[in-house]
Amino acid sequence: MTSGRMICFHENGRRFQLQAGGLAFVRDHVLLLRLEGDTFWSLPGGRFEMGEEAALATDREFEEELGTKAYCDDLMFLGENFFSHQGEPHR
Repeated sequence: MTSGRMICFHENGRRFQLQAGGLAFVRDHVLLLRLEGDTFWSLPGGRFEMGEEAALATDREFEEELGTKAYCDDLMFLGENFFSHQGEPHR
């Protein structure tokens, strides 16, 4: 059971978020998302909750965003993204 608190904090003018994302394949296509107003695409997913395992965070985020059950398989990769979004550094 998770606490419902997302892992996200601000420190020294920077924002940190621990996020889980997944690759969703439909035939020969990979699902990508783009929020209205954004200029970039991303994988479906979102922030971890405190105490949540990566596979469960990914499953939960898929259900929240896509309205369908998903079952995360093996960890495929780990990535770091350093960027600015709406004028706020994410590091």
